Amino acid sequence: MNSTTIFMIWRAIRLSLALTLFLLGRISLFAQNPILETVSTPPGIDAHQIADIRQDAQGYLWLATGSGLLRYDGYTWTTYQHDPKNANSLAGDNVKTVCPTRDGLVWIGGWSSGLDCLDPETGKITHHQLVKRKEYKYEENAISILFEDHLGNLWVGTIAGLYRRDNVTGQFILYPSIVKDPRTLSHQHISCIYEDRQGTLWIGTGNQDNVKVWEGGLNKLDRKTSTFTRYLHNPADTNSLAENRVLALFEDSRGTFWIGTSGDGLHSLDRRTGKITRYPFHDAHPERLSRPFSKEKNLRRFITNGIQFIREDPAGGIWIGTIDAGANRYDPASGKVTRYESPADGMPDFNLLSACRTRDGTLWVGTIPGHLVKIITPANVIKRVKMQLGVHYFEEDSAGTLWIATVSGLVAERPLTKKSQSMAGKGRERNGASERSRNPAEHGSRRKSLDFNLE
Repeated sequence: MNSTTIFMIWRAIRLSLALTLFLLGRISLFAQNPILETVSTPPGIDAHQIADIRQDAQGYLWLATGSGLLRYDGYTWTTYQHDPKNANSLAGDNVKTVCPTRDGLVWIGGWSSGLDCLDPETGKITHHQLVKRKEYKYEENAISILFEDHLGNLWVGTIAGLYRRDNVTGQFILYPSIVKDPRTLSHQHISCIYEDRQGTLWIGTGNQDNVKVWEGGLNKLDRKTSTFTRYLHNPADTNSLAENRVLALFEDSRGTFWIGTSGDGLHSLDRRTGKITRYPFHDAHPERLSRPFSKEKNLRRFITNGIQFIREDPAGGIWIGTIDAGANRYDPASGKVTRYESPADGMPDFNLLSACRTRDGTLWVGTIPGHLVKIITPANVIKRVKMQLGVHYFEEDSAGTLWIATVSGLVAERPLTKKSQSMAGKGRERNGASERSRNPAEHGSRRKSLDFNLE
C-alpha cells in the first residue's frame, strides 16, 4: 500500500468523522420542540390560498393556489398558470386541489375551471369533462378534492357530487346523493376523501360556508355494493358528530381515526362499533385535547371556522389546523397540547388551509395569505449516511442543499427530492412552464434534517 492510498483512506476517514459530527450536532437541535420555518414562494407570484399540498413519487412538492399550480423541489419553483394563447395551459388559475398519480401524471382541480391533467415530462395540460355536455355547468366544474386510492382509482369530489374515473374507458362514474336513500351519500357537496390502512374509503361532505350545519355527514363506501354507510349528527346522542360539515379525516399511527368538522368539531371514531367521541373546547382548560379556538370570542361564531386538516408528525404529535385560530399540536404520550397561531410561535398567521407530510417526515402547511410553513420535529433525524472515497469537501447552503466536492466534480444533494445532481456541464431543466430558481444566499429557508444518500 503506497503513501497516496494511505493518504486517501485517512482523508476519507476524516471526512466521514466530520460529517458524522456535523449531523450529530444538528440532531441535538431536535431535542426540544418542533422547528417552524416559512419558505419563500416564487418571486413575482402572489401564491395566496395554498389550498392543497401533495408530494409525488419523485419527491416534488405540488401546491394548489389561487394563483396557479406550483412545483417545488426544495430549491427551485416551477409555475403553471393559465395562458389564453395556449390551449394546453391551465384552464384557470384558481386551483383548489392537486393529485399526483402513480402513472406520473398530475391531476388538477380548479374551483370553477374543472379538471385538468398535467404531464410533467412535456408540460402539456389536457382538459377533462366529468359529464359530456356542450354547455358549461358551474357545479360540475367546481372541483373540491382529488384523491387516488390504493387500487389506482382517481376520485373526484365536486360541490355537486362524487365521481370515480374508469381506468379503462376514461369515463367518470357518478355516485349520487339521494337524501331519502341511506345507502347513498348523505350530501352532494364533497369536502374530503380519505382511505384508511384497511383500504376503506371515507367521504366527508358538507359546505363549511353554508349556514345549514345539518347538511353533510361522514360516509363509508362498501366497494362491493357501491353503497355507503352514513354517520350523522344526532341531537339525542353525544356519541354522534357534533355537526355534519365534515372537513378533515385522518388515521394516525396508533390506529385512531380522527374526524374534523366545522364548529367545535374534533372527534375520533371507533370503526368497529361506530361510536364517535367528541373533544370539545373548554375556555377554562385550553390545555385539553380539542381544536384551537380564537381568543376573540366574537370570532367563534363565524361559519368558516372549521378544522382544515389533521396530520401526524414523526414524533407522534397530532396537528389540528384551523382556518381562524392556527393549530394545536397534541402529544398523545404526555397529553400535552401546544398552540401555534402567531409569528411568536413560528406560525406566520393563523389562517391555515392545508398540510402534507412528505416522506422525509417534514410537515408542510399552507395558509390563506400564501405562506408555506416547513415543520421539523424531534423524530425527524438523519437515517443514513453513505460515503465513498473521492469526496474532498462538503458544505450546506442556506437553502438546505448539500454541496459535495468530489474527484469527479461538484454534486448538489437536494433536500426535498433527495436527488444528487452533478453540476458538470448540465443546464437547468425546463418543462414548458415558468421556472424560477433562487440564489442560495437569498433563500430564507434552512433545512434542519436530511436523509443523505451519497452514492
